[in-house]
Amino acid sequence: MGSFFSGLSHVRNRVFLVTDVILLLAAGYFAYVLRLETFNLQRFHFSIAFYASLATIVIVLIFWRVGVYARYWRYASIEEMLLLAGSVTLAVLISGGISLVVTRLVPEIARSLLVPRSVPLIYLFLALAATATPRLLVRVSARYRHWRIRAESAKRVLIAGAGDAGAMIVRELQNNPQLGIEVVGFVDDDLAKHDIRIHGVPVLGNRHAIDSLVQEYGIQEVIIAMPRASGKVVRDIVEICKTAGVATRIIPGLYSLLDGTVSVNRLRSVKVEDLLRREPIRTDTTAVGELIRGRRVLVTGGGGSIGSEICRQVLRY
Repeated sequence: MGSFFSGLSHVRNRVFLVTDVILLLAAGYFAYVLRLETFNLQRFHFSIAFYASLATIVIVLIFWRVGVYARYWRYASIEEMLLLAGSVTLAVLISGGISLVVTRLVPEIARSLLVPRSVPLIYLFLALAATATPRLLVRVSARYRHWRIRAESAKRVLIAGAGDAGAMIVRELQNNPQLGIEVVGFVDDDLAKHDIRIHGVPVLGNRHAIDSLVQEYGIQEVIIAMPRASGKVVRDIVEICKTAGVATRIIPGLYSLLDGTVSVNRLRSVKVEDLLRREPIRTDTTAVGELIRGRRVLVTGGGGSIGSEICRQVLRY
């Protein structure tokens, strides 16, 4: 069983072309069977051959034109499935229109090529199943392979943030089991996301649940996937993780993601600019030195944290 799924994940698109032709022709035949509720279709042989061949040719041509055969179905997403469904629907409409025009323009053959009106509708659903099933099997086999080779010693991580960034990180980690990271769950302060699953990973609670989740699930690291979060929220999560004794990594804030890229490669340790959620201010120390060197300086509030740091910096000059 494992070798079967592993082999499916490497199917090339030329194989899809062959399976599409075979299964679409079969779909045309079974559309008539379902419509007429019988396998005795002798008087419809020419009609079946005409419509099934026409619809198959149109679907294959549209698939080629819109790039269905250029897709890598191992990483198929909702975008690919919508493209597939839209292409099949358009092809069925076109082939139905062509068959109607042919039977009207050539009345001599209209009787033998007549297509029952409900056949295209039945064929639409069968054609969708015929084209989508092999591709879904490849997608499922890729996920099965990832689960099968996932190391038992994988690092168990929790993702803070169940938004777009967190979902993209989960998907990338699932597609790359060689990274040795297993996502146990999400935490998110949005109550509407609690008790749901994203790419099969559950949202286990809010950020204040991190401490208990670390103990319950043996979490080794928390990934902060909240590029839009304020510095206060990031500081709070980092402090909770320190208390729980778990390491943290972070996706940079929006100011660092100018190219819009969110990936595992962007994960890094938390820096001071993440806690501020802005670029750190660089002081022109040369100008400061020219301003205060050789002068008496009074620092108001020198006993506080900011004032005491100013005093230390002033003493340098």
